Amino acid sequence: MLLSWVVGQRETEFAFALMEDIKLRVANRVQITADGLHAYLVAAQSVFGQDVDFSQTIKTRVDEDGVVHPPERRPAIGNPVMELANTSFMERFNLTLRQEVKRYARKTLGYSKRVENHVHELALYLTHYNWCRKHSTLKTTPAVAAGLAARPYDMDWLVGLVESRDSKPGPRGPYKKRRRGPGGDDGGSDDGAGVQAVEVQDVDSTPEDAGGYGEVDGGGDDDEQVVYEGLE
Repeated sequence: MLLSWVVGQRETEFAFALMEDIKLRVANRVQITADGLHAYLVAAQSVFGQDVDFSQTIKTRVDEDGVVHPPERRPAIGNPVMELANTSFMERFNLTLRQEVKRYARKTLGYSKRVENHVHELALYLTHYNWCRKHSTLKTTPAVAAGLAARPYDMDWLVGLVESRDSKPGPRGPYKKRRRGPGGDDGGSDDGAGVQAVEVQDVDSTPEDAGGYGEVDGGGDDDEQVVYEGLE
C-alpha cells in the first residue's frame, strides 16, 4: 500500500513534507528505508526524533573502475531490522507508475503541462491503486489487506468521491472572435491560461494555405488578421 506521497523535487523542503505526512498517518513506531539522499535523514530526525527506525539503502551500481557493487545498507536512527531494509518495493512501484500513467512517459506529449493537473491525476491513480484495484499478490486491495476497508471499492465509488468534493461546472462560454488591433495587439490579457488560439493570416487563402482548416471568409479586407480563441 502506498501510504504517503508528495509531488516535488528531491530537496529538503519536500522531504520534510513527506515525513510530516507519514507521521500523521501512522499510530505506532514504524521502520522507514530511504535511499542515500541526505534530506530524508535530516527530515526523519527532525519530524520523528528517536521514535522511528530509519535505515538507508545506497546503491552504487558501477564505480569509476567499472565494478558493480551490491547495495549498502546503513542503520541511521533507532534499531531498524536490516534484513527488511530495502527500496525494491518502491522502485517496482515507480516502474508500475511509469508504465500505467502516461504523464510519466518520457519523450512523449503525454506529460503534464500544469502541476495542479499532475497532482489531480496522481491522486486519482493512487486512490484507485489503494482502494479499488485488486493486487495479484494480495488477492484483494491494499486497503482491505491493511484492515482499512471491509471490501474493495469500485469505480462508481471513486467517481462519486470526486463529484462530492467538486463544485458544479458552470455553463461553457461561447467561442470569441476578436480582431487584432494596431500593431498586432489583440487587446486581451497576456496570461494565456487555458486558452488555445488559431491564427489565420490571410482570410482569402485557399484551404491548403490556411493550414488545412478549410475556406476562411472574414468578410473584411484581404490582409485582415483574425484570431479565434476558446477555453480548453
